[in-house]
Amino acid sequence: MSVIIQPEQLDSMSAGLFRDHLFVPSSTIFLAGEINQQMADQLAKGLHLLGFAGEPITIYLNSFGGSKTAGLGIFDLIRACPLAVKIIGYGAIVSTAVIVLQAGDERVLGANTEFMIHPGHSSTGEDLDENTARTAKACVQIRDRYYKILADQMGLSVREMNSKYGYNTWLSPKAAVKIGLADSIL
Repeated sequence: MSVIIQPEQLDSMSAGLFRDHLFVPSSTIFLAGEINQQMADQLAKGLHLLGFAGEPITIYLNSFGGSKTAGLGIFDLIRACPLAVKIIGYGAIVSTAVIVLQAGDERVLGANTEFMIHPGHSSTGEDLDENTARTAKACVQIRDRYYKILADQMGLSVREMNSKYGYNTWLSPKAAVKIGLADSIL
């Protein structure tokens, strides 16, 4: 016996299966746009929910980057997940998105993905001199944590990382695989 699903039924069915960037039947999370606290929160909830299924998780990632602290938080969340996590980068894997990609047990890039690493940008704004100095020091420490993640994947020291990749460095997916920042290309 065949079951015919009407278009109006499909909308209500998919609403229960696909919510908040999450597709439960395939244990898939979709992260796209600016990396920020909201994205980190959505990911935390998605990993928690999908953790009950006990199946490997796939994350589709497309981002021009965003907050370094949110990106490092997302990195920590994925690394803490007891399940295998495959991250598929497509479109843009730029700036902080490169850090998120590194958290995956398997890191895959689309053949036409734009890929860029850099130390990021920081601003101390207008403040008291002592606060400006403290903020600048904290920004360097965050940059070094960010670069340590990349350096570890590439077999470099943080100093070498900063020397070789201290400015915007655009790479093809093939070059990203070659230097250790991805495992394969779709």
